[in-house]
Amino acid sequence: MFSDEAGWAKRIGHWLGAFATVALIAACGSSVSTTGTGPGSGSGEDTPVPTAQIGSISPAMPSVGQVVSFAGSGSGQNIQYAWDFGDGATAQGAEATHTYAVSGTFAITFSVTDGSGQKARATSQVIIEAVATAPSAPQIMVAPGQALVGVAKGMQATSVDPNGEMLTYGWNFGDAATATGQNVTHTYASVGTFTVTVIATNQTGASATATAQLTVTSAPVPEGPPSPPTILAPPAVRLNTPAKFVGISESLDGSALDYVWHFSGDTFTATGPVVQHNFLNVSQQATATLTVTDSRGNSASAAATVMVLPLEPPHSVVVRGPLEAVVGEAVGFSASVENPEGNPLAYQWDFGDGTTSTEVAPSHTYSAQGQHTVSVTIDDQLTGSATGSMTLFVAGTGPVDELECAGQARGAGWCIAPTLPIGNTALNAVSFANARSGWIVGENGGVVHSTDGGITWTSQLTTPSGQIGVSAADNDHAWVLNRNRQVLRTTDGGTTWNAIPTGAPFGLTAIRFVDPAHGWAVGQSEGIVATTDGGTTWVVQNSNTSKPALNRLDFVDVNNGWAVSAGGYVMQTGDSGQSWNTVFQAASGIALADVSFSDTLHGWVVGTSGTLMQTTDGGTTWVAGSAPTSESIVAVKFVSPSVGWIVTETGFIFRTEDAGISWTAQNTPTQTTGLPAIDAANANNAWIVSAGGSYLITVTGGN
Repeated sequence: MFSDEAGWAKRIGHWLGAFATVALIAACGSSVSTTGTGPGSGSGEDTPVPTAQIGSISPAMPSVGQVVSFAGSGSGQNIQYAWDFGDGATAQGAEATHTYAVSGTFAITFSVTDGSGQKARATSQVIIEAVATAPSAPQIMVAPGQALVGVAKGMQATSVDPNGEMLTYGWNFGDAATATGQNVTHTYASVGTFTVTVIATNQTGASATATAQLTVTSAPVPEGPPSPPTILAPPAVRLNTPAKFVGISESLDGSALDYVWHFSGDTFTATGPVVQHNFLNVSQQATATLTVTDSRGNSASAAATVMVLPLEPPHSVVVRGPLEAVVGEAVGFSASVENPEGNPLAYQWDFGDGTTSTEVAPSHTYSAQGQHTVSVTIDDQLTGSATGSMTLFVAGTGPVDELECAGQARGAGWCIAPTLPIGNTALNAVSFANARSGWIVGENGGVVHSTDGGITWTSQLTTPSGQIGVSAADNDHAWVLNRNRQVLRTTDGGTTWNAIPTGAPFGLTAIRFVDPAHGWAVGQSEGIVATTDGGTTWVVQNSNTSKPALNRLDFVDVNNGWAVSAGGYVMQTGDSGQSWNTVFQAASGIALADVSFSDTLHGWVVGTSGTLMQTTDGGTTWVAGSAPTSESIVAVKFVSPSVGWIVTETGFIFRTEDAGISWTAQNTPTQTTGLPAIDAANANNAWIVSAGGSYLITVTGGN
């Protein structure tokens, strides 16, 4: 090993000598001697002389037993490479490795021989040290502060290599854990004094080691009881109905807690942070008491008050069936009911003509015309009963039997209704509050109303401005939108109408109310206005003059609504329109024309070029539906997640009963173009209006 001054002098001399050799090779084009019998040895032909150059020797100052890498390059025709390492060893190829067994200075010769035997040489030298020079002993630095069990402690090692080579660091923390890197962290799992060892190693494999002692202690254990528990409990539960109770607490020392519950009126004891309990007695103030205890016996308690209500009987019975029937034809009935306790139910039907049934979903045939009240009493023997009813009109013939219809049977399919009392005008919109009561509006300002499911109509209003939208909430409340940004409102079934300015700073295109109080209208510039008082006052919820018009909208309740844009995107709100977000963007050039949701999850949008998109998660994600046409689709209406219709710009009608997996084309008595709007009260009763003034009705769902 060199002394500090002599060693560095020897290294500098070696580097200068190597530099002079390379400079000489560069100046002379390598040392070349030409031998052999090829064209370049006197044949008179001009053969290029080969060249040779040593590119690199690595490492620069190796030691005995260390692998040394050599790389060279050359030029010429069909050349071969050879190395002479100066210690009697040789190798072939442009790149080679060699390990020297003794120290000293060795002359390196790199030869390039071409196919004709001409040869070029380059020379250099390498100094092999007897022993690799080790780096300095590393210094270990530990982050300040006491080392604690379970808390990460940072450490750093610093060492210097005399040759300036890069160092690697290996750590042993004294607890069987290891790590690499100059800066490390380690977390001890137990108390004790540990020997930390770090080894710094250079590229020649020489290394230096250092150790340090590190004492690890445990953190002080706080004294005291657990925190008073927090109880999450329902404010009211039903008698003998499972109720969930959740307890939350922490011990000061972090140890696990025991949870024990006591419930008033019962000797039953439950354990654990989350339990279920059935109260056996009706009470205004039943209590749930929770006691938590730590490992040292410290405890804390809390209580919650719960109202225990009697068992709830069935309620909210809704009778379903047709509003009209024909003598001699079987009529089917069903009922929906809220059954909170889930007990078995018994059904007692009264068809209003002296006959009864105990079936869940009976059918009945009436033998005489007249109006009948159909009722059902649904009984839970443990909690009580509830009753619902509907009114049915039985006629000698069906309501559309005398109309021109497209179905095979009499009155089946889509039928063309008699001329409406609205004058010769385009019909722009239709809205039915239920299967009986609905309104139609026209371009000439006319408004007509039906109370018999769309068979007969009465003219209620004519104004100078065109009516472009209508929305009915029930038999009494309806709203009409005109081209002057006004809303016409009735609260008495259309006997009187009041004009109310919306104050919208943009043109309006469509209107939708979900109940007598809450409504919205959309229009130009992505404009949206809303009311919460039945249309008396309106506020702007959205407007952007750089955006296209919103064409249609739909709401399923006071919170959840959607609107479609001429720009091909869908906007959604879940907070009554306080905020609107774009949730879908169609392909470039697509305009969306209409939207329909059957509930908060299932919805459809339609548009140009046969665009048909479906969502089953409320509009978060959209997938392309199996469109039955490539025509522009102008209207859509779904009455359930499975049953719905779409209408094309040339008047084709398609119906699905399997959520759009398949579509059936439905005929009209004559081809009717320009069908801008469709509405339906259920899977059977539906209505369509046309820009040509004709009006279509079906009581069989178009089938």
